[in-house]
Amino acid sequence: MLHTDSEKCRSMLFKGLFGLEKEGFRILGDGSMSDTPHPFPGDENITMDFFENQIEIVTSPEPSALAAVTALAAHERRMLERLSELPEREYLWPFSAPPRIDDVNDVSIASFDGDLAHKTEYRRYLEKRYGKMKMTYSGIHFSFSFDDGLLWEEFVQSRPEMSQAASPDADDSAFRDFRTGFYLELAEKASAYAWLIVMLTAASPIVDRSFFILDGSTDERGEDVFTGKSSIRCSELGYWNAFTPVFDYSDLDSYMSSIKCYIDEGLLYSPSELYYPVRPKSPGDYSASAIREKGIEYIEFRVFDVNPLVDGGIDVRDIRFTQLLLIYLASRPRMELSADDQVMAMRNYKEAASFDLSHTTILEPNSPTSESSNITDAALDLLQSMKSFFSGLKEIGKDTPCEECPEWIDEVIDFQIDKVLHPGRRYCVQVCDRFSGSFFEKGLERAIELG
Repeated sequence: MLHTDSEKCRSMLFKGLFGLEKEGFRILGDGSMSDTPHPFPGDENITMDFFENQIEIVTSPEPSALAAVTALAAHERRMLERLSELPEREYLWPFSAPPRIDDVNDVSIASFDGDLAHKTEYRRYLEKRYGKMKMTYSGIHFSFSFDDGLLWEEFVQSRPEMSQAASPDADDSAFRDFRTGFYLELAEKASAYAWLIVMLTAASPIVDRSFFILDGSTDERGEDVFTGKSSIRCSELGYWNAFTPVFDYSDLDSYMSSIKCYIDEGLLYSPSELYYPVRPKSPGDYSASAIREKGIEYIEFRVFDVNPLVDGGIDVRDIRFTQLLLIYLASRPRMELSADDQVMAMRNYKEAASFDLSHTTILEPNSPTSESSNITDAALDLLQSMKSFFSGLKEIGKDTPCEECPEWIDEVIDFQIDKVLHPGRRYCVQVCDRFSGSFFEKGLERAIELG
């Protein structure tokens, strides 16, 4: 729990590192899937996801949400310039839901060789377990870490004998354990509230009928399907494990043992197969050995749809809001979720992907009676609580001239409140209004416009 009553902590509260990963399909000018090899070999910022033609743009850690979104846009511009120079020009499909798929067998699994050949083998394993169609979703992942100086200050407050140390020592095992515990506690809290991000950023209510056609028929390909979901990939139609995972967040060994049990039972191949909306992570591959060796250094949200309404696919206000949510949650007392609470959290996450929210309910965590609330009421309560928290933070620091509260806080929270009060401003509604009737054709027009 962050001590926001401390002037020193407040001065570092909004510092951190921001990273974005964006997925999307390379398509040709007629909207068909590209079948060319990956055009960016050796590029660490533009690689492949599951398919050879499924681009993944990865930013380096950036010092602000704006810098991360700007970096993502710069890599995308560089990518689009290269695609425009290919013998047959290609574009980037601007939705989380895939374009029309004439034959799923024509979409090739990403090909890696040499030391990375295991990545192709792993994708073949996933294809057998989940099927190719489930892998055609694209999304945006957001990674965030608080400034180590802030966590060091919190660590020193818990360990007075460390007070003489002037700066964080990443090699100090006690500090590494403290940081790991901090992010595990934060991941537990965030998993209970990830539904809010889904509700506020869902942007994939339509999909081409070819997504549901498995018999090879072509008559209905190119027709729209409105699924009743605001986000197909975040709903029960999305890409999920065949079970609802439950974790022990009390310490790293317990957390990793939770995952190992699923691996031992054959439910998971490795930690990377864990498809969960919020993950505590360490740099590099998401493997048990890396996590145990380095500890937890940041938290990852895997809940964002690609937003076709904005260039780059993500609005900086949504990333800033997620940062505010993490600060808010990190400043609250520990929330220990029971197994039932964690199952309810996953249920809430999928319910938040409903298009019509008027009858959608959220089950409250830590409630002995599993109390439910209308999702819009629950969202407004949480948003108003955040607004009060940050107003109080400004009041505490009003006599301290420092940059502890960015000027955009109220604007960002009000932006989200406006979506709740005026459903027509939700991205999913705007996408329906703009792209329904001929999703594939209008989507292609948008891809060409952006390219």
